[in-house]
Amino acid sequence: MRQLQLAVAGAGLIGRRHIDLIQDSDRCRLAAIVDPGPGAAEAAVTAHLPLYRSLGELFENPSYDDEDRHVIAGDMGSLSVPTMRVKRYASMQERSWWKPFEPGVAGIDRADPLKRQLAHFCDVVAGSAQPLVTVYDGLQNLRITEAIAEAARTGAVVDTGRLSAIV
Repeated sequence: MRQLQLAVAGAGLIGRRHIDLIQDSDRCRLAAIVDPGPGAAEAAVTAHLPLYRSLGELFENPSYDDEDRHVIAGDMGSLSVPTMRVKRYASMQERSWWKPFEPGVAGIDRADPLKRQLAHFCDVVAGSAQPLVTVYDGLQNLRITEAIAEAARTGAVVDTGRLSAIV
């Protein structure tokens, strides 16, 4: 069986746990680390892996035109990266092991996501754009991120049931 090649974005506490899990797996292998931070170089050297400072830098590396590095799957289909091939069902009712997917290719703007986020934030503050995420969703995201960090730090399961606070 061919191993799936994965890159880990972020070599912090959670990223290092992902690195360990991938390296212990028979089904996949770690191909690269993406992290601009100073500690990432040590992680890359220790793991004998290439280090990229951004996802853009990773995706700029040469690859075969028809070769995918990642496949992201969901209940309605999949997205392959970097070819951006999409395979999806036409509707929830069409989902079946015996029916073909509708193939396609997703468009992509290969801009730096942090630059785009900052530009959008400035537009929101200037009043020329609406937020893409509600304050409630942002708070929930922060709470989940904190729960993930706590679970990684303690090794314990963190109850996120308390995350139903009203904002």
